[in-house]
Amino acid sequence: MKKLALAAIIAATVSCSTTKQAFQPIIPENRVSQEQVNELKAKAKTMNLSIERIRLDRKILETEASLKYQKYIDMQDFEKAKELVRKDRDEEWSDNGKIFFNKKLEEINKLETKRNDVFSEILKSEKTFKKEYNKQIRDLDEENLKQIDLFLYSALKYAQSKEQSKEKLVLSYKNKTKALIIDKECEEDLKKTVGKGQDKFEERLEEMIEKDNKDFEEIFEFVNQSQEYAKLTESPIQEGYFELTKKRLEAYNIKKEEKEKRNNKTNLEIITLEDLNNPGIYTYENKIVVIIDFALKSYDIRVNKGTLIHESDKAIYLMMLKANKIKRNQDLKIKGGDVIPYKQENNFIDYKYTKKFDENNNAMAQGRVIYTTVENKNQTKQLTEKYLTPIILDSLSNVIFDKIYESK
Repeated sequence: MKKLALAAIIAATVSCSTTKQAFQPIIPENRVSQEQVNELKAKAKTMNLSIERIRLDRKILETEASLKYQKYIDMQDFEKAKELVRKDRDEEWSDNGKIFFNKKLEEINKLETKRNDVFSEILKSEKTFKKEYNKQIRDLDEENLKQIDLFLYSALKYAQSKEQSKEKLVLSYKNKTKALIIDKECEEDLKKTVGKGQDKFEERLEEMIEKDNKDFEEIFEFVNQSQEYAKLTESPIQEGYFELTKKRLEAYNIKKEEKEKRNNKTNLEIITLEDLNNPGIYTYENKIVVIIDFALKSYDIRVNKGTLIHESDKAIYLMMLKANKIKRNQDLKIKGGDVIPYKQENNFIDYKYTKKFDENNNAMAQGRVIYTTVENKNQTKQLTEKYLTPIILDSLSNVIFDKIYESK
């Protein structure tokens, strides 16, 4: 039975038309289906142990094997198809059976040779591959996507086995297909926004926020889709920029509702005098507040204000770099960097432990620094209004600033 099932599928596949001019899927006749397997299993459940039941169980195993083999042929994964036939051959005890499976291996080899002939022509150059790829692209519906996936999978299998230098080209087109799907699903034209660079993306984002009055969730989804599209198309827009843009959107959303919800502090980050806070870069009354966690290496090292401000400056620098506001190795002008102390009983301390020293003399601590200006007034205004999450300092905030400025 297994011989007949495999023979019917292989004979149909070998007779399929495959030319050197174009890629064509192999569509065998006499196909088996999962429904057939399910029907046989349902029938077996109603039967008691008997010779007929044993034969039916064998037929189920043979049909499942044929179904698996058929899927390998559909995907033109001939190596796996050959592995399956070899396994059946090794389990076959008769000489005639082994001859049968050897013939099947020869027929699969013929299919593989035809596939290789096709792709040796298609992958002769990027131009010929692109031409064939464009033939496969239609309306990107479910059926079309299956065909494209089969084309690219078959091309990749060929490249991996015969021309490994072409593997990168095929993978780039797999990413291109994913990007086309994202672009189709997105309401915005990603090719005309993300594809044109950061300035064009920024322009469209501003329009969505200021003019179109889009919902926050819709704008956030646009940024997520743009980030994925940029990654797949090797856009010059850096991933760090998108991450920062998301934080900027969160800050914008908070600011939008800040007036109505000012008394409900659950919507804003609250910076307290005594407690540890979430690390990050925030805005408070047009100033910039940096909260950083840092490592302490031994009891002998004391962190002074200069060290804290230096670490905080680095956090500001990395943020500006991610936002493409400065270039790498460019000097950054920062003014008014002062440590915000923590209140501990009746004293003030520059930093607070988040993890005490362990047996290896390692510990973690947190510090806070406030700035009046980063780069210049306009840049600071843009950061505080568009990029950073606003915070609320608790009711004793005046004590913090009295403590900062009495030392000046």
